[in-house]
Amino acid sequence: TPGQAFRKVILPLAAPGAGHESRADAIGVLKAAVWRQIATETRYEAASNGWVRATLPFCDRHGDRLQYFFRHEDDTYQLSDDGALVRDLLACSQLPADTGSWRRSLTARLAVFGVELNGDALYMRCDAGQFSHKFGDYLHALLVVADPAFSLAAAEEQP
Repeated sequence: TPGQAFRKVILPLAAPGAGHESRADAIGVLKAAVWRQIATETRYEAASNGWVRATLPFCDRHGDRLQYFFRHEDDTYQLSDDGALVRDLLACSQLPADTGSWRRSLTARLAVFGVELNGDALYMRCDAGQFSHKFGDYLHALLVVADPAFSLAAAEEQP
């Protein structure tokens, strides 16, 4: 309303607890909330050969939800995007014409996350005990490659 005075209020880093936690506690609360949201919004369905298709609440360069596949055998997990992201980059002419060049560059970029290029698939294998940590690395790699700004040109220019 006209003439009404407003005062500026600075909210704490995390709303839960209204600032009564330490900064580290508030960050922990936010991290837990983010992972909880990812867990509740991810959809799963059976695929072939014991694989499960997971549809994430994150979008690729086209606004489609990201998907990956996982399989659990004995004490090992396998994660793969089934080559979808590389096929998309190729279809959109986002990769250099020289196949060997982009494969080396992409392999090096993925290695930072512990992810391999298996054919055209972004692939990771890990022990069940490592899964929660390795899954975060795999998810990070998927998000980097699916980003509309993703380019191998910047990586190739670096020594």
